[in-house]
Amino acid sequence: MKSINQSRKASFSFNLPKINIPFMSKFKFNKKILLWVFGATAIIGLVLFFLIIIPVKNIFSSTASLNEHIKYTKDGFLLQNMTQVKRGVGYLKEDVLTVEAKTKKLSWTKFVPFLGMYYKDAESGLSAANHLTTSALLLVDSIYPNANLLGFSTDEKASTPLYGPEKVKALVTLFPKVAEDMDEIGIELASASSDLDKINPNRYPKSVRGKDVRGQILSLRSVVSGINTSFPDIKRLFEIFPVLTGNSSPMRYLVLFQNDKEIRPTGGFWTAYALFTFQNAQIVSSASGDMYMLDIDNKAGAYPPAPAPIKAYLKLDDWYIRDSNLSPDYKVSTDTLMDFWMRVPGVPAVDGVIAVDTQFVQGLLRVLGDVAVTGYSTPFTSENVVHELELYANVLRKMEKGRKDILGALMNEIINRAYGMPSGKYDDFLKEIGALLSEKHILMRFFDADLQTLAEHYKVAGRLVSYKGDYLHINDSNFGGRKANWWITEFVTQEIVKRGDIYEKVVTIDYENTGEYDAEWNTGYRDWVRVYVPEGAKLIDSSGSLNTVTSSTDLGKTVFTGYMAVDPLKKATLTLKYELPVGVVEEDAYKLLIQKQPGTDAFDYVVGFLGKKESFKLKTDREVVIK
Repeated sequence: MKSINQSRKASFSFNLPKINIPFMSKFKFNKKILLWVFGATAIIGLVLFFLIIIPVKNIFSSTASLNEHIKYTKDGFLLQNMTQVKRGVGYLKEDVLTVEAKTKKLSWTKFVPFLGMYYKDAESGLSAANHLTTSALLLVDSIYPNANLLGFSTDEKASTPLYGPEKVKALVTLFPKVAEDMDEIGIELASASSDLDKINPNRYPKSVRGKDVRGQILSLRSVVSGINTSFPDIKRLFEIFPVLTGNSSPMRYLVLFQNDKEIRPTGGFWTAYALFTFQNAQIVSSASGDMYMLDIDNKAGAYPPAPAPIKAYLKLDDWYIRDSNLSPDYKVSTDTLMDFWMRVPGVPAVDGVIAVDTQFVQGLLRVLGDVAVTGYSTPFTSENVVHELELYANVLRKMEKGRKDILGALMNEIINRAYGMPSGKYDDFLKEIGALLSEKHILMRFFDADLQTLAEHYKVAGRLVSYKGDYLHINDSNFGGRKANWWITEFVTQEIVKRGDIYEKVVTIDYENTGEYDAEWNTGYRDWVRVYVPEGAKLIDSSGSLNTVTSSTDLGKTVFTGYMAVDPLKKATLTLKYELPVGVVEEDAYKLLIQKQPGTDAFDYVVGFLGKKESFKLKTDREVVIK
């Protein structure tokens, strides 16, 4: 007799049906193969873990230290502690070497397709970082012995508080010493730039989790490349800065005020002047006056006959100093000025001529703040300075007696304010100066050949340059005797079409006088306008000029000259159609250089070439390339 349990067990028993899976029926499991598969997978996993994951993890662990030391170095600058800065740069150097050593453990990936190019990029980036930290250490070592003169403390010396001219004098003393060490720094920068050029930014995404990646690589390459390219000139500036500020012998500069509201070829009517003599980085003497005084109160023995446009439009028989900037090339105009200057009794020889306009003064006051000038009840601000300077210019124009000298007094106060500004404003000040230079509100002319070459190289000399391609420079001269340029706007369009083998170009200048009639300020705009184009261009047609447009040659360009009238609240248009010389336009791309007239605002431009267009505001000289 069967037991109850056995009966229950029997009652629940059943046979599983055989399921026939074709694939599985053909595949016979082999335990050895299975073990090999799992073993190989484990070995590959371990290899990847030890050869990639651990090294990468170790590399990323080092970035925490790197970020810490970057902050430590920045804090050293903020605390003006040069010992901390030096120590921080040393730490960064060690961090780079540590990451470099850890990265070498992945060197085998350079032979692996796809991975190899990223390893080589990392290798180049770390090599660049190595060179950059080395150059930083060299610079800090060069500054360190005199860091206290720059307001930095060290473990060996407390900072020496310096203010105004004394601070500038300390810089002048330090610059030549730093220049001596710059060759070695330059070698490191060149190597860093070369390493970064090996990295292809297009291999990387534009952003990862909202953080810019490709842009950061491009930005770093651009900054390092820019510093490397200009480094020889930076060294030269460090060497000559003491010369500019009279460290070896006194340097005297003639500063001209160009009234850009009464535009003239170099940027404005020459209303007033100031003379500053520098010795050991300090102003040891200054004098100033107005240009009318040179022509009337202290006149030269004789004046040459007035050039045709001055005789025709200003109704003057003699060519006076105040009108000597007839050439749009600042060097040419200042050469003419010096011919006049040296014939004036009692004036000293000068080492350079620097021109500034109302926008220069306004820009500096935006950074430096309000300036009080002795003899004037109201402080000069960035809001009122242009109006005050124009009032001053009107007084000079009338040649009224008892006229006060604003320019010399104002420039003296601005220089003193710049000398004494807090270090926190240096960055804003340098940015403003850079913008004013690039937008041509400051022009420089030196009579030392090396200094002049440097000024021309950095495009602060107001020169009209040669160019391989198309060229355009519109030069306006306000011969109406009022301040109409305060209200004048210009809209410039150009269109190029091809007719057979010839390229024809139409330039249209739309003028608008947005101001109402004012007997003192805006009786109407009378503009002697010259349009500089490639030499050999042939005028086909023109319209809008009060006089017949003429064609001539000047400064290696063909010049089309006309005369415009734009009354208050009115518009006028000058149109020039001309044939471009053969070879100016190349088949693969159209290239155009537009040179901005100094003293002008950022006028609107539209450039069209065979149906393609580009629009922009002309803030500075601009190269346009249309393919």
